[in-house]
Amino acid sequence: MRNSFHRRPSSQAPLTGADRSGIQGDLSAVLDKTRIEKEDPRAERPLVMIRSLRYVGETEGATPAAAMSAKSHALYEYLMASARTRIATVEDHAVPFADAMAYLDTPRSDRIREYLDAISNTYVSYDFTEQDGTRRAAGRIQLLQCEEIIKPTGEREIGFRMHPSVRKVILAATQYAHLEVAAFARFRCKYSARLYPKLAYVAGLDEQHPLVYKPEELADELGWVGKKGVFHWGHFENDVLKPAMDDMFGAEDGSTAQKVRRFVGDYELRRAASRGRPVEAIVFRVGKARKHLAENQKADIDPPTRNRIRAWFERAKLDPATETPNEELLAQAAAKFDVGILLIAERWIATMALAKEDPDILIGSLGLLTGRQILTAIASEGVREGFTKWLSDWKEPNGVNYRPGHQPEPVAVAAPTEADLEADEDDTDAETDFDTSTPLLLTVRLGYRIRDAEAMLRGHPWTGDKPVTIRLCVPYADGTQREQDVEVMPTALDLGRLLKDNAHIIKNLEYAA
Repeated sequence: MRNSFHRRPSSQAPLTGADRSGIQGDLSAVLDKTRIEKEDPRAERPLVMIRSLRYVGETEGATPAAAMSAKSHALYEYLMASARTRIATVEDHAVPFADAMAYLDTPRSDRIREYLDAISNTYVSYDFTEQDGTRRAAGRIQLLQCEEIIKPTGEREIGFRMHPSVRKVILAATQYAHLEVAAFARFRCKYSARLYPKLAYVAGLDEQHPLVYKPEELADELGWVGKKGVFHWGHFENDVLKPAMDDMFGAEDGSTAQKVRRFVGDYELRRAASRGRPVEAIVFRVGKARKHLAENQKADIDPPTRNRIRAWFERAKLDPATETPNEELLAQAAAKFDVGILLIAERWIATMALAKEDPDILIGSLGLLTGRQILTAIASEGVREGFTKWLSDWKEPNGVNYRPGHQPEPVAVAAPTEADLEADEDDTDAETDFDTSTPLLLTVRLGYRIRDAEAMLRGHPWTGDKPVTIRLCVPYADGTQREQDVEVMPTALDLGRLLKDNAHIIKNLEYAA
């Protein structure tokens, strides 16, 4: 079933692939595990390539052992991403063997040669229509033309060239999906790499729509052929659909970790009312793609505002090198939360003052972080990490609060007057308010499953009158994670009790972006 998405006409000519670099972030980050978690670069893929790609030839279906593996797909995606920034001026591209080995996390160059052979021997077809109406329906072209190059120094490179029609479409594209380059290297199912771009396109839209396919049509687009060429739903779901979805978004039983980081997805089946209730459609639902802090549109800082912030930091006696976030971080935070940059700077100064005066005090409206935690993060990881950690609970607290067991010793005071007692009685039932318009992100400790966290929230008593979305985040040992939204009716006191009663499960609770 074809899914059509329409954009509103614009008076200005849209930017094409030739006008853009095609890469978000620094692609070299995928070669360094210490950087990938913070940067996670993405590459563009034209929508027409995603929709019209079909796998053909002997390497698909008839001889599945020789088909593209998940690693072959990953190498193909890395090569395409590597070529993207120079595609407008260069037709022949090269990537060092060492980079490919680092990306795929393998020390064996012979594996790289196997993957290159699989790529070169895989044939596909596209259906492109140009602006003048000319249709280019390629019947059979190489997925990518690859070769091994040995330089005089002995260094080995992967030389490759894409088909001229593919290159032309990339440069002319105005609609595209942003694909996490690192995700392909994490996939273990080859059909994940084929289904993922379709879901990533919808995740990148302003509004997410269900993506609906007839089972046979999806099997055709993913290049899956049943035994003896006959489609069988049970085999397709068990061999393709479920393994790919578990690979991308994590299995319910926790046996497979989530490998797509920026959005979540799931599917449901529509069955016919006829005998046996056969599956007539697969409905995919995906969440909106999230951004890293560094990818948010930075707020503009005019000279007077810049000078004012610098004067504030100097007056607060914050060390410029170790305690002061730079203007870029302040601007990104202001844009992320849609507030003024002066408010962010003011709250940071107040936080640092409170943290230094009393490290055990809770410094945010949610009561999630102490001043000591912020100071420790700054000392051990730098001001950037400390500032980023603080953003999880940056809003001003409603009063001076401490975690249980960390309250300062009581100080003897004069006996209260009758007026004081009356005021205390009036305030007895008052409860601390918090922002119910912003979702909360609850991260559970390693070893717990999504169903454990959901059961914890469902079973907790909530006494509020306004709904709040809590996004559960379940990490896995390989660094991936899975997320799920749950709506509850909390008060600030309810959240405090939740943290206290489930400290063995909850690792962190903070405002979501």
